[in-house]
Amino acid sequence: VVLLKDGQEVKRQTVRVNDPLRYEGLTFYQAFFGASTAMTVKDKDGNVVLQSAGVPLAYETDEGRKFGIFAIPGTGYNAEITGTRGGTDPEIKPGQVGIGIYASGQSTFADSKVIDQGKPTQVGDLTVTFEREGQCTGLNVARDPGVPLIWIGSFLLLAGFVVRFMVPHKR
Repeated sequence: VVLLKDGQEVKRQTVRVNDPLRYEGLTFYQAFFGASTAMTVKDKDGNVVLQSAGVPLAYETDEGRKFGIFAIPGTGYNAEITGTRGGTDPEIKPGQVGIGIYASGQSTFADSKVIDQGKPTQVGDLTVTFEREGQCTGLNVARDPGVPLIWIGSFLLLAGFVVRFMVPHKR
């Protein structure tokens, strides 16, 4: 992760599960690690509206397929990308993704297709290309000014236990 402030790099660190990045009271935690897809989308005139955007497959369907959602700029559409469950998946084979597009504010697909990697495919009035599979990480950013109070409370609780069990009880 590279932090920029006013266009200048202020900190750089590899963020891992138990090794968060801390900067000026903010803590950047790794929340998840998973698959993503790189997509290119062209509008009906052939203009690129989304170039190799990495879409994290951060959610899971009831059938066990990973999926991700993204907005397609300038079109009024959102898209849902669905990955495969593996070699035994009868609907989406390895090297393919499912894509469904829907108008913003709607809940049903205007069009949906299963597309092959590297093959431009017409979905509605858009041309979508599944470029490649990738990996992504999700970050949580937190500012918690109460952390010192938690540590103080924990220490007092532990000290109370030590005193209670180490000092003999007198009658």
